[in-house]
Amino acid sequence: MIGKPFLETARKFEIHFDEIFPGSFSESQEAQKEGFEVRMFKLQAFYRNKPLCLFLLKFPHYHEKFGFPLSPELEILELY
Repeated sequence: MIGKPFLETARKFEIHFDEIFPGSFSESQEAQKEGFEVRMFKLQAFYRNKPLCLFLLKFPHYHEKFGFPLSPELEILELY
């Protein structure tokens, strides 16, 4: 559910991505945290077809049961 509103808001600000949201699963990483896992994706953003920044999207989730213990997080790793 987070993906659609995020992408709609980005489009309003003319921000686009060169990867499929939320980024390449094969290049993503996962870490354990307090009884759940956090999947992390890197996603390059463009503003008017010019590189803008590199985002890090973090999705806390459970493997054993479907659920999300915390809201996703968005961090800017690098500004261009």
